[in-house]
Amino acid sequence: MAKIRIKQIGKKEIESIITPFTNYMKFYDREIKEGKFKDYFQSIIEDERVFIYTANLDNRVAGLMVIYQTFSSFECGKILFLNDLWVEPEFRKLGVGHALMTEIKEIAKEKNCKRVDLQTDLINVKARALYEKNGMIADKEFINYSVKI
Repeated sequence: MAKIRIKQIGKKEIESIITPFTNYMKFYDREIKEGKFKDYFQSIIEDERVFIYTANLDNRVAGLMVIYQTFSSFECGKILFLNDLWVEPEFRKLGVGHALMTEIKEIAKEKNCKRVDLQTDLINVKARALYEKNGMIADKEFINYSVKI
């Protein structure tokens, strides 16, 4: 089996994530607006708190993750928030998700972050198993709230 290569992408490589990101949105039954995705990622990728990575296998994008750096007043330090993680269906069970999870923990160490956070759908059992296998613990202390603006 070929080696999984994890690579941070730049503005010129945004196009490489549009198809897998669109597949990710389809998985969650979200509206598909490829042009809007491209514009969004191009507008944020140069922010020093945004990190977009691809997992490449056999010269194809097998997966991706979008990470935002934020902060915690409680912990007086930086936090990485894994906003999006996706593995294309044909590359599942090949270690791609694990490779991405390993990479984000290394990034967090390099940036002296206090922790890595993420959210996933309660019914996404496969993703939850991946996260738990990689040391993530479901929050039992806080409830997430949001309001759409």
